[in-house]
Amino acid sequence: MTKDRKRLGTHLEELPVKLADGELLERAKRVGDVHQELQHHIAEADGVKRNLKHKEAELTSVVDGLLEVLRTGHEPREVKVEAWADYKRERFQEIRTDTGAIINERALRPEERQGEFDLEAWGAELHQRALAQAREDVARRRAGDVDREEEP
Repeated sequence: MTKDRKRLGTHLEELPVKLADGELLERAKRVGDVHQELQHHIAEADGVKRNLKHKEAELTSVVDGLLEVLRTGHEPREVKVEAWADYKRERFQEIRTDTGAIINERALRPEERQGEFDLEAWGAELHQRALAQAREDVARRRAGDVDREEEP
């Protein structure tokens, strides 16, 4: 210790230090390992995002369907429908059994007038087609594929 200088203390500080060749190779390998881990993480995150977006779309569809039910006060349900042939008036009618309302009416087709036609089986088939169409319409509405029309 000299009179002109005196050590006041020591401390640690991060400063650049030249690396040896072995240390450089070690760091290069670490870069490759971390980069591979990062790529795996990004791919996993993308999968999670896709799953979350799919779940969001499902939940949005459910909410939209429920809002439509609240807006209209109606929801699609299976209702027993009877098919009737009025031979005197030559008319075909489909009638809801729960309310008695006529949901479809038209002229009898020539094959329906012959009396050999199995009207009950045909009505059941027609009912199934109408239900399938109603389900498709609801699915399209929920998916936003069709414009929603105001009901009267």
